[in-house]
Amino acid sequence: DGTWKGSLAFEQQEENRAGTWTGAFDLTAAELDVAGLASPVRIASAAVQMLPDQIVLTRLRARASPLAFEGEYRHFMEGKRPDRFRFWFPEMQLVEVEKQLRPTLARDAGLFAMALRLGRSRVPDWLKERNLDGVIQTKSLRAGDGSFGAARARVVWNGTSIHVSGIESMLDEMAGAGKLDVDLSAASPQYRLAGTLRGIDYRDGKLDLEGALETAGVGLALAANAKAEGVFSGLGFDLGPDAQMDEISGDYRLEMASAGPRLSLGKVQLTQGGNSYHGQGSIQADGHLVLDVVGAGKPVRFTGMLLPLHPPPAP
Repeated sequence: DGTWKGSLAFEQQEENRAGTWTGAFDLTAAELDVAGLASPVRIASAAVQMLPDQIVLTRLRARASPLAFEGEYRHFMEGKRPDRFRFWFPEMQLVEVEKQLRPTLARDAGLFAMALRLGRSRVPDWLKERNLDGVIQTKSLRAGDGSFGAARARVVWNGTSIHVSGIESMLDEMAGAGKLDVDLSAASPQYRLAGTLRGIDYRDGKLDLEGALETAGVGLALAANAKAEGVFSGLGFDLGPDAQMDEISGDYRLEMASAGPRLSLGKVQLTQGGNSYHGQGSIQADGHLVLDVVGAGKPVRFTGMLLPLHPPPAP
């Protein structure tokens, strides 16, 4: 649906051959139903150019409620070349992105497949044929109450495979980089994210993380199925009254369990007040982090709290 104003022409050179449409017009107050999206894309305005082999939308202002965006889109008629796009979002809330993509991400596997626990679902034709290559940018990338600041990435979507590369984010002194792969061939999406986050404000200090995270599903299942591993380093941590760290580094492994997250730290190296320690650590059921380390030949135990990230100042 919508309103257009401009020129449109049809040409057919031979009676037994398909004709072509060409034109240039402005499109306003339009609505597009896009397969795989939870709600229609509402186009406030766009300039459209129709060529024999492609359709080009520029000066695009649109919304896939509640996600507003601007940009351009190029569709190739023959379908062999990927459609190209560049979208800019004032704000991108990942929860809302998942809601919009829910028909794509969570497809019914069918009773028979579920009974056999095959976890497979029929791949619809529109998903098999999806072929996109473009860039997404946002001024504010958010995950719940957390913010990653300005971000950009390249998205290549080919059928049941989505590859997001060149992910970059920046918020004050925090910088992130990485890549994301999404597999849509099963009834529930499979995710693998690899990257780094540096300069995270954490408990009066700074934290750097590098590693990979794997998960599957949608909604709350994303957290329940998550597992991650990698390395970390930090400066100036204050985990508690007796657990101030000048420097700390090591590797980590995180898995979710019914009783809560299980976090283990290995190859821990830390310094406190000029003393050096090495050892390992883990998180307890009550949320306390316990570091069992050795310094100057003597065992030492440090305990503190991982959360909240920014504890209130002591009275």
